[in-house]
Amino acid sequence: MTLDIREYNATPGHRLPVSVRLTPPENLFEDTDWTVSEIQITGEAFAQLSTLYMEVDVHAHFTQPCRRCLAPVHGVDVVSEPFELQILPGTDQVDVLPVVLQLIQTVHDPHVVCRQTCRGLCPTCGTNLNDDPDHTCREPHSDRKTLRDYLS
Repeated sequence: MTLDIREYNATPGHRLPVSVRLTPPENLFEDTDWTVSEIQITGEAFAQLSTLYMEVDVHAHFTQPCRRCLAPVHGVDVVSEPFELQILPGTDQVDVLPVVLQLIQTVHDPHVVCRQTCRGLCPTCGTNLNDDPDHTCREPHSDRKTLRDYLS
């Protein structure tokens, strides 16, 4: 996920447009319940004194389960924040993915819902209450004795 910076290095201090589309590796989100399928970066950048200054808008397309009913929710996280990347001597590319992922994680809401009126799942049997709003579930019968049974 590198950005070619030869043009920025050739004209130090001049703002040039940035338009990059990144596809993060799938294994990057193995330990999370959300994934980012595509990242679009647009804006301006300039290089000066071994630093690339970026003023961009980052649009990250994500998929995550609804916190109430577990249905997949597709959305876009938008970040508009300037940042800097160090340019190593003798290189023509910088890796923007680590910084961009940190920016996305700072704005991402971990508790998304598919819609505000989502009713969630039945706590007893797991039926989706959005699909069956009239669902009534009886408590499961249990032959197991509890402490209250022994005390009476």
